[in-house]
Amino acid sequence: MRCAVVSLLALCGVILLWNHVGELEDQSIQQPYGIMNNLRPLHTQLGEPRKGVWLETYDEPGQTFGEYLDSEPIVPSGERRVIYVQPIGGFTKPQRAIVAATAEFLGIYFQLPVRLEVAWPERKIPDHARRHHPTWGIEQILTDYVLDELLAPALPEDAA
Repeated sequence: MRCAVVSLLALCGVILLWNHVGELEDQSIQQPYGIMNNLRPLHTQLGEPRKGVWLETYDEPGQTFGEYLDSEPIVPSGERRVIYVQPIGGFTKPQRAIVAATAEFLGIYFQLPVRLEVAWPERKIPDHARRHHPTWGIEQILTDYVLDELLAPALPEDAA
């Protein structure tokens, strides 16, 4: 369950970054005073991965800001202007409060309507899309499965 919450927060981070990219579209990435120089003070080089984290096991090349822009990420437009938050699994009362506060924040930040959906039961995630973290022992859910097999087919027509 923590994996689904972490994935939601990671997705929110990408969306937050993209929100600011739209404001900067007229600036060249390569110009001396362009986007990259504006972002440089916020960047710190990653050190060696800590024990048990993803990059300790999986070598990934990363992505430049230009590559991210070239990927043409989806942004709210036209009819697609609603943010849907889809919890999966059981949540305690404090956890539900955090999800509700996150949904409220998304609406305020993006100035878009947000719909907090009724939680789907965790049994929607089959065994082949789960694992226990080898070091921490916590259960993790394969995010590709959630995104591609659960959320994509259920995506409302007005979803941002």
